[in-house]
Amino acid sequence: MNRLEQQLATHGGLLRRDSVLTLQLNIGRRCNQACNHCHVGAAPWRTESLDHETASRICDWIVVHRPQTVDITGGAPELSECFQQLVTTARNSGCETIDRCNLTILLERGFEWLPAFLASHEVVI
Repeated sequence: MNRLEQQLATHGGLLRRDSVLTLQLNIGRRCNQACNHCHVGAAPWRTESLDHETASRICDWIVVHRPQTVDITGGAPELSECFQQLVTTARNSGCETIDRCNLTILLERGFEWLPAFLASHEVVI
């Protein structure tokens, strides 16, 4: 028995988890900007990004558990190859979906599709 379990037993407490209301995903550190205030140190030269295998496992989890909200963040999350898969899965599962978009990505060449994609999936930005 660990210390938490001992304390709960001593005080007659019971610890149970409830349903997940919000799943926040930091899917990478790639960004089209390099801001000094960025809490994750995201920048154009960063390469850390969610891989396809992990994204698929997350999508499977979303389908099963259906959190109220899926909040996607990290650098510019739209730069991740898994971004569209995550959004589509979350929305098809009935989850409110938030894209922590820095908005300047909407002006980047190659992302002309993004506003229509976000609108058609009713993603909050």
